[in-house]
Amino acid sequence: MAERMETDAEFWRCYSREHSLMHKRLMHKRQFSSGCRTLWQMAWSRQRAFAVATLGTLLILSAGPGYASVVYISDATSTLEVWNGSTVSPFATLPSGQAEGLAVDSAGDVFVASTTGNIYKYAGGNPLGVTTFATVGGVLSGLALDNAGNLYAANLSSGQIDKITSGGGVSPFTTGAPFSLPIGLTVAGSNLFVADNSTNTITQVALSNANESSFTTLSGGPFGLATDGLNLFVSQSLTDQILSLRIANAFPTVLVIFPDSAVGGGLATDGLGNLFVGKVGGTNGSELVEVPTAGGVPTILANLNSAPNFLAVAPVPAATPEPGSLALLLAGTASLLCLRAARKGPVPFIGNEAKSGSFRVD
Repeated sequence: MAERMETDAEFWRCYSREHSLMHKRLMHKRQFSSGCRTLWQMAWSRQRAFAVATLGTLLILSAGPGYASVVYISDATSTLEVWNGSTVSPFATLPSGQAEGLAVDSAGDVFVASTTGNIYKYAGGNPLGVTTFATVGGVLSGLALDNAGNLYAANLSSGQIDKITSGGGVSPFTTGAPFSLPIGLTVAGSNLFVADNSTNTITQVALSNANESSFTTLSGGPFGLATDGLNLFVSQSLTDQILSLRIANAFPTVLVIFPDSAVGGGLATDGLGNLFVGKVGGTNGSELVEVPTAGGVPTILANLNSAPNFLAVAPVPAATPEPGSLALLLAGTASLLCLRAARKGPVPFIGNEAKSGSFRVD
């Protein structure tokens, strides 16, 4: 018994050293789901069976959709385009005007601001299911959506931001001094952020009462805005840089510099650590580019025929584990159960209580 426990202890020390990443993902205050608890309790019996179960678990944990499945592209023409994960193709032609700002809600409804003052809705992302969601008036630019389903539209004619409720009701949102050239909009937390391309400013506007305060001033013509909740991403129409600014203190860092003297257009994030950038012009032409939000090497996803001024990302479906991953997990679990039935002796317990033969991994 002592020899077996010594061997088991050595195995767990080795396992802890080599698989610390999986520990961090499975463990939170040392509380486990019942399925994981069973695996851990029985794993000491044979490394082979545990390896099978572990492989299945790791494959399930690593399952994910990667890039967002759909990115909508507005390029200041009457035709919207869509990137489906591999290629770009036409999506729909607006009933009137040119397409500007874009937004997609959690149901997959696509909203498009038009230069004729209308906001069109494509229900469920169906290109044939278009309706006039709201008539705002004026020439519209950027769009943003808050968690309550309200839309905000940058109105170039009035210099103000208009609010459109989830039911299509329209009212002025900002009423102070007009913006000079409001383009990009995004919502982060309890604030709406507005990029004024003419004055080089980014203003934050409280969603609760429309109070305005300065967020930062840049020098390259802020154009597109996007956020991951912690950072504000900014494209600029006069420079080849995409910036990342911490929302807490507006401290800027350069996320990417285009090597072909292009400028930034539309921006959108997918919640998976990817920032999609509409690269405008440059010696290589306009392109749809992905940049890791944490920084890294940009990836060219597609060549575009015109300027991608606005982007929007469709909601990402939940990841589904591959059947082979589940089969490995079940096979490993069954092996552990059979081996446990053929052996005698206490099973090390992982939980809040201290029991004989238990171990701890921090």
